[in-house]
Amino acid sequence: MNILTVLKVVLIIILCIGSSYTDIKFGYVKNLYLLPFPLFGTVLLVFQYMFFGVETLLDSVISILTSLIISVILYIAHIWAAGDCKLLIALSLLA
Repeated sequence: MNILTVLKVVLIIILCIGSSYTDIKFGYVKNLYLLPFPLFGTVLLVFQYMFFGVETLLDSVISILTSLIISVILYIAHIWAAGDCKLLIALSLLA
């Protein structure tokens, strides 16, 4: 397991615990809390591309697009709220 993977797992754990806390306390996940995680995920994705090549980038882009499409469909069908979609997209950028 490389250092980028470990960093991503740590960020995912922090994101999930913090989102759970704010959702329980306030009833929603604050946008200011979610904002840094997609940014970190994008930076880590660029580093992953630089160090490990195009093959891993293609897998990541397919995963992100799939998560984006699924979250938008669930939002349009009124199954999820917008915050859930944002959380899934942030998680997919970190995965």
